Amino acid sequence: MNVSDYKDNKEYVKYMDQGIIAGMFKMQDSLIDAYVNIEGDNDPQNPYNIHRNLDINNTRDQLIIKILSQRVMEELGEMKMAESEGNWEHVKEEFEDALIFATEMLILLGVHPEQFNEEEIFEDNYTMTFENRLCVYEYLTSATNCLKNKSWKKDQVLVDEKAFWRRILKFYAYLLMLGQAIMKSKIDVFVYFYAKWATNKFRQISNY
Repeated sequence: MNVSDYKDNKEYVKYMDQGIIAGMFKMQDSLIDAYVNIEGDNDPQNPYNIHRNLDINNTRDQLIIKILSQRVMEELGEMKMAESEGNWEHVKEEFEDALIFATEMLILLGVHPEQFNEEEIFEDNYTMTFENRLCVYEYLTSATNCLKNKSWKKDQVLVDEKAFWRRILKFYAYLLMLGQAIMKSKIDVFVYFYAKWATNKFRQISNY
């Protein structure tokens, strides 16, 4: 099963009752505990496996957050490659991969959908220009740049928590705006997210 098997499935409607962002958080949250177990089972000695309630002031958790952000960046890079090839269906799929990883990262950080103004995010006619796309990268990398602790450093650096939270929330908002520009509508952002989520759910159940 893959994304194309779920795009026309109207089941997504039942996840939209509290809004698009809340629906995406609800769906991805339902898979996270299984992913935590999968990573733990695959490599039980790895101290950087994902877990809930990541602490931005903890040195180990800071590295986990950076690993999660790298997953997002890799998918955005693949999206750009698909765009350069003119394969817009692949662009949409790679974007949703990035959005899935980003949503998971925010949930693990303890972010809630109520922290976003959905109407404000989706109200503008956002276009996918280089400058607009750059905002996604800028806010994500500047957020993780607030996490400066290193295992080899004797003195640890306090996190500028206000800057981190402002930037990570801005990143997600701009990512959603970018999705609307790619998909042409906020509903399609949700539909593709649902299709990717349903595919991942099937893969979890089937031990893919």
